[in-house]
Amino acid sequence: MTRTLASLLAALPEAALREAHAFWCGGKSAPDSPEGLVRALCAAMGDPEVVAARRRELGKKLSDLLDQFLSAPGFVRTEAELRRAPPFERMGAAEVEAAVEALDRRGIVLPVLGRSWRNYGERAFAVPLPLGEILVEIRRREVCGVDELLTLRGHLRMRIRGPRARIDWRGLAGEAGVASRLDSLPEDLRRLVLEATLLAGGVLPRSLFERLDLGIERFEPDRWKAPLERARLGTVSPLDLSRYGISLAEPTLLVFPEVVVSILRRRAREEPPSVEREATCGPDFASNLSRLLGSLVEGNVRFTAQGSVFRTTERRLAGGLIPMPTREASGEEVFEVALRFALGRRLVDRTGERTFTLSPAGLAFGALPLLEKVRRILEGFVEERGLAGEFLHQARLRRLLLRMLRRLAPGRWVEAMFLPFVARNAYLTRLDRLGVEEALTSRAPAPTAVEDPQRLAWNLFAWVRRRLHLLGLVDLGYDAASRPVALRLTPFGSRLLRPGRLPSGGERLLVNPDFEVALFPGAGDPYDTVHALDRFCERIHSDPIFRFRITEASVRLGRAEGMSTEAMVEALQGPVPQNVLFSIRAWAARAGVVRLESATLVRSEEPGVLDRFLEDPRVRERLIERISPTSALLRESPDARGMRARARDLGLRVEPA
Repeated sequence: MTRTLASLLAALPEAALREAHAFWCGGKSAPDSPEGLVRALCAAMGDPEVVAARRRELGKKLSDLLDQFLSAPGFVRTEAELRRAPPFERMGAAEVEAAVEALDRRGIVLPVLGRSWRNYGERAFAVPLPLGEILVEIRRREVCGVDELLTLRGHLRMRIRGPRARIDWRGLAGEAGVASRLDSLPEDLRRLVLEATLLAGGVLPRSLFERLDLGIERFEPDRWKAPLERARLGTVSPLDLSRYGISLAEPTLLVFPEVVVSILRRRAREEPPSVEREATCGPDFASNLSRLLGSLVEGNVRFTAQGSVFRTTERRLAGGLIPMPTREASGEEVFEVALRFALGRRLVDRTGERTFTLSPAGLAFGALPLLEKVRRILEGFVEERGLAGEFLHQARLRRLLLRMLRRLAPGRWVEAMFLPFVARNAYLTRLDRLGVEEALTSRAPAPTAVEDPQRLAWNLFAWVRRRLHLLGLVDLGYDAASRPVALRLTPFGSRLLRPGRLPSGGERLLVNPDFEVALFPGAGDPYDTVHALDRFCERIHSDPIFRFRITEASVRLGRAEGMSTEAMVEALQGPVPQNVLFSIRAWAARAGVVRLESATLVRSEEPGVLDRFLEDPRVRERLIERISPTSALLRESPDARGMRARARDLGLRVEPA
């Protein structure tokens, strides 16, 4: 093939060779001899990456003209045929001739004589056969969908026609068939496929190959492509995903996504990852969010003119959170994530005095069951901006990963990158269906393609570590070097993602007269009860028995977060010593909360608290009647913001009903 191209180029005068060299090998010094020029041109014109780059430089008119040659038998067109073809029939003969000469000067077409019976002997031009085949492949890749380029199913659909077109690709993707075809490959190629799957999820561009130490010296697409395609395992070809905002435009070894899943599943079953240490968070983030909401209100926390919490206050509040048993996030990081979520979802409002108050949305959030709280937090994390990676890609990747996570068996370790790689591959095959290119072009300015396929997966795994793990949906496993090498779906995560699959409850609760509470887990997960206790108790211990202590400060914190006295008593599940019950009610009443039951009705659990509120002159002037020791009727519709401000001045809080 190269000799044919060389012989065509060798027939050109040296001046034409030098002009073609300037186009194909721009920036490189030209060889002195015609033979050297021919060799340099053959190398450039036979490199698909160079051909794709030079084709992009042609502009629309020359690209359209080139397409006319590529659609003709043998890539040959006479000047007369070109003048009759749209859109060139509207141009003058001189303009068409000038366009053909522009391709001729670049060495893309060469002059030949027509040899068909219709145009025998006429002046014609042709794209050299090897170059034409590369250009046809590039054009085919541009017009076909990403799914056809990347998947085994699409590969079979493009390559196999006629009666054999109905090939069972699902059968070809089965574990036994994939393993058998892998074993049929040369040993070095078999090892490369496995390494590409484990380290890159089956997408191995040449640049990544050169960065990894795979024990193979050169990237050899010509040697790998045919055996991979014969075995229906993958291919090697130029991939260009730049129009989708993904940094990839180079030759790439591709293991078909269906094959990747088969290899990774088999490995997870036969060679599960070795875990030296585990990290489990449970529902502690949701509990810490409740603690934070209460602390912001109860502690009369102030913020700066820029809207952030003072650094010393932040450290104090972070120190009061439940320690998360993981190395993935410090107490201050947990505080920052929780505060960002609370402000983003308007669970707290900022006041004119630069303090925080619990909003109606915050009160409603606090009353939700644990699973619903975590579900809403998860939705916020899926839509969270500012993390590593382009949000347009990462938001879609996160949703794909969650759909795949729910299929895992709870408690079973898999390779850490198993789901990120599989989700990334699924996303790449769906780029057209998800309308990613259209979404990018509609944005101004369009985002720069900074994420390559490998970084897409690594940024997704960072989200798993920093958000899903923090929520208690996945546990992480570390090797002896403290690297995260495995993850598993937790029972709590399974209950959230697959409702009704795993039960909760069955635990036994013991409340002692010394205000200590012991929770003995049962057959189901105990996290609903744990979270309810966390809202108004101090947690002392977590494993294997949960231990809590009830204090006046913890009860006040629960009331500040919106938990009612009745909810606290209900959370204790049964016989409660009288001294504990009395103290909880007394502490809750002294928490200083008045509630706006309607437009003009105000209630408080403690008569003394209502007395303090009604003694204020601006409140007393609205008083119509003291209905009972714990309720009063006010004139007109009270200004909720003003009521909260007056209550805060009196050391009280106003809550909506």
